[in-house]
Amino acid sequence: FLGALFVYTTMAVVQQTMAFNLQDLLGTDSAETARLTGFCFMAIAIAMLVVQGGVIQALKPKPILLLLVGPPVILAGLLTYTAAETFVGLLVAATIIGTGFGFATPGLQSAASVMAGANHQGKIAGLMQATMSAGFIVGPLAGTYVYEIDRLYTGQLGVAATIAATVVIYLWIFLHRTELSTD
Repeated sequence: FLGALFVYTTMAVVQQTMAFNLQDLLGTDSAETARLTGFCFMAIAIAMLVVQGGVIQALKPKPILLLLVGPPVILAGLLTYTAAETFVGLLVAATIIGTGFGFATPGLQSAASVMAGANHQGKIAGLMQATMSAGFIVGPLAGTYVYEIDRLYTGQLGVAATIAATVVIYLWIFLHRTELSTD
């Protein structure tokens, strides 16, 4: 659940601070900022939809593969986000981030489900939802706090959380590879 907490915290940090970052980077007014932020959120959502509704449905990968792919793609998106100096750069970053979340979130959910077994599905589903909620508590608090210090710190916070998620998830996969590879 710790890896999931880091992933959902990263998601919340990006969502909470994207508009601030756009406005400060591009010098836009609030109406233009809202419009551009909407395009970035739409890019995240479209990427997640394509991955979850297309790629995953077509390929039906095991949870372990989703967990191996998702966090590094999120990390690539966050590095792009941190380096972006234009709206197009931020839009590309949002698309990469959404692609990573598109792999990681169903991977987290399905891996937890596989590990829980049939008798504990409801309990695990509830714990995963609680973990997501916790990430959406921690993320906005941490993201806005570090944004006040420097706008680039939100991307760096996301990078740090994603690296932590990757380490925790990969360690968990290593320890549970036998159970995860059977589904």
